Amino acid sequence: MRKIIIFASVFFMFFATACGAESGNQPDPADGNAVSEADSGNAKEQPMKISITINGKDKLSATLSDNSSAAAFYELLSKGDVTVNMHDYGNFEKVGNLPHSLPRNDTQITTRPGDIILYQGDQITIYYDVNSWNFTLLGRVDGKTQQELKTILGEGDVTAVFAVAVAEKTMKLPTVKLNSGYEMPVLGLGTWALSGKTAEDAVYTALKAGYRLIDTAKYYRNEAEVGKALGRAVKDGICKREEVFVTTKLVPWSDNPDADIDDSLKKLGVSYIDLVLLHQHGSNDDAVYKAMVKAVKNGKIRSVGISNFYTEESVSRFINDFEIPPAVVQNENHLFYQNNTLRDWAKKQKISIESWYPFGGRSHAKEHLKNPAVLKIAESHKKTAAQIIVRWHIQAGYIVIPGSGDAAHIKENYDILDFELTESEMKELKLLNTGKRYENW
Repeated sequence: MRKIIIFASVFFMFFATACGAESGNQPDPADGNAVSEADSGNAKEQPMKISITINGKDKLSATLSDNSSAAAFYELLSKGDVTVNMHDYGNFEKVGNLPHSLPRNDTQITTRPGDIILYQGDQITIYYDVNSWNFTLLGRVDGKTQQELKTILGEGDVTAVFAVAVAEKTMKLPTVKLNSGYEMPVLGLGTWALSGKTAEDAVYTALKAGYRLIDTAKYYRNEAEVGKALGRAVKDGICKREEVFVTTKLVPWSDNPDADIDDSLKKLGVSYIDLVLLHQHGSNDDAVYKAMVKAVKNGKIRSVGISNFYTEESVSRFINDFEIPPAVVQNENHLFYQNNTLRDWAKKQKISIESWYPFGGRSHAKEHLKNPAVLKIAESHKKTAAQIIVRWHIQAGYIVIPGSGDAAHIKENYDILDFELTESEMKELKLLNTGKRYENW
């Protein structure tokens, strides 16, 4: 492998000039396709798109140039992701060695922030400032300012994983069609234990990251904060109200469920609630569920369901005794308690199962996130343990609502759309089932 010190010596001649150059903070929007001036006449209708993941968390998208070097790089990535350990050089770039040499198309270039450069055929650089030399322009990072690039690339060494971008159609979050006729996203944000500004910011962050399912409850006492976040997101153009699936829950001991539903509508700041669940068994189950059914007829609620009912017998009562059956049963489900029997039976009844405690809850999260089988699969996909678990829930047929007030974790839990677990991995995770719950609700 070529030593970085050799690379540094080649650049020493023009370093002083490069350091004095200025560059704007915003990448040139006219260069969105990352095609050099010399190549612009042969631009492809479908540009080659790649992703670059920095230190396993920050993902950049990039568009490759229309030249043989970029084509060879794309072909290399098509055979598998390429991991490059990159070092800082000259306060204007990150540089690292490629596993194979690529053909060169060197021209005199003055780089801009976001340029991806091939040097000497076997070194790749990502620029966050300007420099001039004979390089090959491989492409450009999409839509990042100079300051954003500096923040993401940081100081010192970084690990960059270059990969072919997943097609947009496979990146769309799946939905499940409920027996009420409405579509429900299979991944959302749970808000249990979140309150005040933390709850509001968590929901806003989730909506901005792409989430379109938010789960709350009267018992959580954060419906107003959820409503504020939704209102902010709509006002800021992040989403439309009708794009967001809002779930809340009613306590089973309520003596005035009609008023509770109206109160939830007011606090959430919406004219209808997508899904209302009976939170658990309680003294006034029937009256609360009947009020939910009535609210469906009045247009206040679109779908109804139940939570913390774990057997065919307990769920069947709501199918047989009420005018509208549950569309969703929200229960404790995780790798160690998979309850496949209820899931498979519910599917035949056209009832969807939703998982709370997808990581086992705070007291047991380490048992899940540090599980050797999970970690092995995470390593093979270059994903985190949490992402493997979320992906398992979805592929196992569950709707899943991991909760977090941490912005990084919220984004991490959503970043599961660019891979799938194999059949053998799903079987391996199925073997973790112990059939035991953590809670008795």
